[in-house]
Amino acid sequence: MIWENKIRTALGMVALSALAACGGGGDGDGTDESASGSTPVATAEGLYTGTTDIGQSMTGLMLDNGNYWVLYSEPNNSAAVGGVIQGTSNSSSGTFTSSDGRDFNFEGLGINNVSIAGTYAAGQSIAGKLDYGRGQPTAFTGTYDARYTQPATLAAIAGSYTGQSATAGEKEPASFTVSPTGSVSGVGATGCRFTGNVSPRGTVAVYDLSLSFLGGICEQGSATINGVAYLDADGKRLFAAALDASRSNGAVFVGAKEAAATNGGSHIQ
Repeated sequence: MIWENKIRTALGMVALSALAACGGGGDGDGTDESASGSTPVATAEGLYTGTTDIGQSMTGLMLDNGNYWVLYSEPNNSAAVGGVIQGTSNSSSGTFTSSDGRDFNFEGLGINNVSIAGTYAAGQSIAGKLDYGRGQPTAFTGTYDARYTQPATLAAIAGSYTGQSATAGEKEPASFTVSPTGSVSGVGATGCRFTGNVSPRGTVAVYDLSLSFLGGICEQGSATINGVAYLDADGKRLFAAALDASRSNGAVFVGAKEAAATNGGSHIQ
């Protein structure tokens, strides 16, 4: 599941925090929610938004194959990216577990293993605890978002976005552009460039994402990372997260979509 936090700032900096932790202790195109899409299943699959008991905003995506992605905010600051959690899970009969979660914290706490256990009501809600094997587990609750069943489209995600990128090493302003065919290009303020592609994931509001860094100044060298992307309710905020195969390196981007201005320029929507 991916837990994304709500964007509160002009650049759309957010915390995808679903199972968000104390840091180691999709295509929504703005159409009506009654639009046709896939039918929710009895597992915990879906998009959820919520909070943790330490004041983190969160949004989470639990995918059809049990993989989940979680972007979370800093405590009591929903405008700042705190980190991302990724792993695999099992869910059935109202309970879910994950023993291989990896928390990539962007607040200086590094990469931490985390296990997750909780309960859910299919298509309604989710709740549980994040356990880092030390200290008090972090509790979270979330509400299911029916927009998950609206199929993603390339037409909805195509455009240019300006916002914030984050890795385990740093956060910086960045741009992210998606062509009508799904090709991706972007650059951070330090000059690190990347290319890649996105494609709709089945019949839900999620995109599969692949990015390759172009070496040089890039902290990730020439690595290729894979993950997911999701648009918010009105299609003006992009959330993207990806990791390498070993889950030891990755990146997150959150940004606002640019729109053509009447004078021929552009502005943030």
